[in-house]
Amino acid sequence: MSVVEFTGERYVPGTGGFQIAYEHLHRYLFAARWAAGKSVLDVGTGVGYGASMLAQVAQCVCAVDRDASSLRYARETFGRDNLFFIQADASHLPFRSRSFDVVAALEVLEHVTEQEGLVRELARVARPGGAVLISTPNRATYSDARDYSNPYHVREFYRDEFLLLLKKHFRHFSLSSTGRDR
Repeated sequence: MSVVEFTGERYVPGTGGFQIAYEHLHRYLFAARWAAGKSVLDVGTGVGYGASMLAQVAQCVCAVDRDASSLRYARETFGRDNLFFIQADASHLPFRSRSFDVVAALEVLEHVTEQEGLVRELARVARPGGAVLISTPNRATYSDARDYSNPYHVREFYRDEFLLLLKKHFRHFSLSSTGRDR
C-alpha cells in the first residue's frame, strides 16, 4: 500500500489528532448534504477520504488532484465503484463545461498559484442550477490574529477579497462561517 507523509497540512485519516480531523471532515459532511444523488467533482481531493465520503451519497464522484502519490493512496484506500481519481491541475480541469451538479474545492484555493483560474474553472464545470462549494481560510482570523504564516499557502484571502473574486465568476453566492471564521 502507498504511504503519504503526514505534514500537518494535508490530512491523512488516522494521523494528526482530533483537531485536524475535525477541521477537514466537517467540510465534507457539509458538502455531502449537497451531493446526494448528484454528479460531483472534488477538486484538490488529496488522499481521497472526502471524495469517498461524498461517493457514499452521490451518484458519481470525480476526484482531482495533481499529486500522483496522494492519488495512488486514494485509489488503494478509498476506491469505490462510483468514485474516479484523476490527476490534473485544478486551474485547467479536463472536463467539459457544465459537467457537474456539485463542484467542491475545500481548502484548495489558498494552495493554488492561479487562483483566478481555479475559480473560473469551478464556475465553468458546474451545471446551471448546480452548486459550487469553496472553503478557504479567512486571512484575518487564520493568520493575522495568530501571527501565523502557513508555508503551504500561496495566498490567503481577506473576506472582502474573497467576495470580489466570487463576484467575478458567480451571479449568486452566499458565505457562511465555521464559527472560527476560518
